[in-house]
Amino acid sequence: MDLAWKKLRPAELPALEAYLRSREEEAAGFIGRILRDGRLRIPSSARSVIAIAVEKEAAGRDADREGGAGRTRSLPVVRGAILKLGMGLVFPLLPPRAGPGPERLPASLGERTGSIVGPAKDVERFESALSLRPLVAVRYDLMSRKPRSSALRRGAAPQGLRVYCAGAGNLDELSPLQEAYEKEEVLTAIHSFDAAGSRASLARALRDQVVVFGRLDGSAVAKAATNARAFSLDQMGGVFVAPPYRRRGIGSAVVSALISILESEGRGTVLFVKKGNEAAKGLYDELGFETLDDYRADYFMP
Repeated sequence: MDLAWKKLRPAELPALEAYLRSREEEAAGFIGRILRDGRLRIPSSARSVIAIAVEKEAAGRDADREGGAGRTRSLPVVRGAILKLGMGLVFPLLPPRAGPGPERLPASLGERTGSIVGPAKDVERFESALSLRPLVAVRYDLMSRKPRSSALRRGAAPQGLRVYCAGAGNLDELSPLQEAYEKEEVLTAIHSFDAAGSRASLARALRDQVVVFGRLDGSAVAKAATNARAFSLDQMGGVFVAPPYRRRGIGSAVVSALISILESEGRGTVLFVKKGNEAAKGLYDELGFETLDDYRADYFMP
């Protein structure tokens, strides 16, 4: 199949949605950035772009129409999609390889790249096609739990632990946990901690995502949250237990509480966990998650 990449037009959003639904577990981060009130939206920033891969014949009909020769056309079938946001974050979802020859992607998609996140095979192909070399590459396992696929097997939690849904009023209480989480799990060798950015990120999550936290002995000691809401599932992240409270069943309690909230709405859950983090992987295995694929987050500049 001979494909061509083109900039997405507003009228083609339904075609993009059909494609993203077919890869929803891998594409939750992509979808969550452009889904608003149940509808996909093209980013308003002039530096953001969505490119789609379609059959060359369909791309040619588009060019004819823009030149005035075409009148009507059906929606193209989307075979691949790339979201590039203005801050340099890229989500590649590439079509199957067409053949052994060199892969061709629009060179503009590689300009001012800060980070690339997605299925490992797509991240690697994107970088190879555009001759990009990351400064830091973080490898993960992508895991998924279908709604109500199995009973949640909760371990014993400490007596007195209470788990709550968080809101804007919990910003001050949860900020120390967010800071500790970012320093331990998010920052790489090329990044430095940004206190104002951390607080702003948490404030956005409390506004737009589902955040739960555990309180023990009067203090917030653990949290878990969604970080991208897709069509029928949510991507979970920000799972963190303060070091003095680990290995006491608290992580299982807060993650189970979050999953229960999502599953009460009939929604599935995906996440990516760092390779080698056997404690976290074991927790997710016990809670009914299955490993789907390799995942990557590559960084090019702070």
